[in-house]
Amino acid sequence: MAPVDLVTQLLDRNKNAKLYTGAKTFFQEESFEKKSQTRYGFSSNLKQGYRQMIDRDTCHFLQAWFDQYVDGFAAGPEDVQKNIILKKKHSERVRNEIIQIGKILALGTDAQRVAEITALFHDLGRFEQYARYKTFVDYKSENHAELGVKILQKNNVFNCLPKDLADFICRVILYHNRARLPDRETTECLFHARMLRDADKLDIWKVVIDHYLRQEKEKNNAIELGLADTPGISDMVYDAVVNKSIVDARLIQNLNDFKVLQIGWVFDINFAALLQQVRSRSYVALICSTMPPSERLENIMRIVTRYIDTALECENQNEFMVFRKNNCNQDFYDEK
Repeated sequence: MAPVDLVTQLLDRNKNAKLYTGAKTFFQEESFEKKSQTRYGFSSNLKQGYRQMIDRDTCHFLQAWFDQYVDGFAAGPEDVQKNIILKKKHSERVRNEIIQIGKILALGTDAQRVAEITALFHDLGRFEQYARYKTFVDYKSENHAELGVKILQKNNVFNCLPKDLADFICRVILYHNRARLPDRETTECLFHARMLRDADKLDIWKVVIDHYLRQEKEKNNAIELGLADTPGISDMVYDAVVNKSIVDARLIQNLNDFKVLQIGWVFDINFAALLQQVRSRSYVALICSTMPPSERLENIMRIVTRYIDTALECENQNEFMVFRKNNCNQDFYDEK
């Protein structure tokens, strides 16, 4: 079943559901709610009965299930184990990133727990994907977000949650690697999808930069895609970034191109708090430091740095970024 069919099924099954149609208890900070209603059109008719829909025991159960599931891949070959561990740690760090984002955005308890669940399970499909296909490239195997949702549904993992909430979380997971976020969706679901996509990028940057900077670097095709480390940046890759566009992965010809693609993810960040983290962690400069100096690289760094600085000057870092009008984004998760 294609990802769009899964989404349509989940949406149709809950087309009359009221869950996550408002913000009054979803975002419990009154000042934040007022800003959200004014700026993004949230309504305030969330059912009061969902105020305590996710308790700590449920969170502990879901964590235990995740750990047990991943441990099931412990018997594989060493090269598989290395990348299974890589993805497990990635999932846990994305959850930690999203916890910090939630604090900055003053999310209510349930909204925060929903965000943590989406982060923990967003790459669930990666484990079976790598064990079966020995790659994280979706077009060479299968869509890892869809695979993850199928695993969750097959194992009834979210039976501990209200049905419409379980479907909500599955939709967020399905959207996290989409080239384009859907038009037929609630504001709250898109909010969570954007938050997850941003948190995911933050940690992918960490993973690839740690790899690039390792002094005695060992090759890892799961990270580098087996790309040749040859000089130069391809014309179309360069043009995309200097025009502040997401690089089409089909244009990638070498490892430098792939690094430029990763730099260009900056243009797909949705929240000021996340963009601030990109700047404070020097992610752009660190990636550039692993590439041969060139006039093109200097120009890329200048344009991207100016974009970050200008965006942060225009935004209150305790609020949303203004969501970009064009939300058509390259499926960058397909590359790693």
